[in-house]
Amino acid sequence: MIAAPGEEARQAVFHETQKVYEIDAALDRMQRELTKPMSTEMRESLYKAVAGDLLGLSVIGRLWEDASVQSIYVNGARSIFVERDGSVSPGATSFRDDAHLLGFIRRIGLATDRVVSEVHLPNGGKCIAIFPPASPSGPVFTFHRGTAAGATLSGLVT
Repeated sequence: MIAAPGEEARQAVFHETQKVYEIDAALDRMQRELTKPMSTEMRESLYKAVAGDLLGLSVIGRLWEDASVQSIYVNGARSIFVERDGSVSPGATSFRDDAHLLGFIRRIGLATDRVVSEVHLPNGGKCIAIFPPASPSGPVFTFHRGTAAGATLSGLVT
C-alpha cells in the first residue's frame, strides 16, 4: 500500500509526540514511587536527558547547546572532544556504549551501510561519520558548526 503524500511525516510527528507523553508518564510514576519528592530541577534534568536520547542529539546535544563549540569529535563511545576558539579539549560526556552511539548516528540520518557517510546541516555545518573497516575500533564522527551568515570571501581568504 502506498502512503498518501505527507503521511510518513504525520506518522513520525505522531510517534515523537507519543514518546514525549511516555517520558512524562514515566517521570510521574517515578515521582510517585520516591519517598522524597523530586525537585523541579531534577525532573527537568531527567526529562532533558531521556528526551535527548530518544528524540534529539543525545549526549552531543548538551555540548552543541554551547554556541562557543565549533566542532565535536567523537572517537568512539567514550572519547568525545570539543573545539572552541581553535583549541580542542575533552568533552564532559560520553555515550553509554557503541550501541548507544550507533543508535544516535542512525537517528541523525547518517547511513551506517557505507564506510563514510556525510550529512550537510541547514546552518551550513556538516556531520561526517566513518565506520569499520576504515575505522577499526568502531564508528567515529565529527560535527562542524556552520556560520550563521555562511561562507564569505573575506572569511575564506586570509
